[in-house]
Amino acid sequence: MITKLVPGAILGLVFSEMLLIAGAYVLSASLMVGIDPVVWLLYEDGALRIAIMSAGIVIGLYFQDLYNRVQVHSTFLLVQQVSLVVGAGFLLQALLSYGAGWLALPRWVMMVGSIIILIVLPVWRVAYSAAMMQGAAAERVLFLGCNSIAQQIAQ
Repeated sequence: MITKLVPGAILGLVFSEMLLIAGAYVLSASLMVGIDPVVWLLYEDGALRIAIMSAGIVIGLYFQDLYNRVQVHSTFLLVQQVSLVVGAGFLLQALLSYGAGWLALPRWVMMVGSIIILIVLPVWRVAYSAAMMQGAAAERVLFLGCNSIAQQIAQ
């Protein structure tokens, strides 16, 4: 039902990026937290903290229109937009630590996880874009007529 509202390629991109972001913070937590990462994730509300941060970053990517346009035209612009979203994530963490400190990620978990995201997410997006364009290029389209809309679509 949801695939009728959102194309499958976009849905796959959202879920894969959500997993990538959560994985980056879980990896960061396993490196930076002084206790067993499983204990931190399950009993210290680490999974909830990571889920809030992952959802915040995916919402930020949505507001940057990165799910509207799958094709990457400029990697520099993509890195800039991802950096802006990660910076907004730091602001979200600041608000969480002010209002509900138990929901905020630890400082070093946030920093290392965000660095991982800044490296991995643009690379993933470029690879996903290339794979999608390769699949889309395999389909042939026939345009009937020569009006301005058909010319814009063809370009």
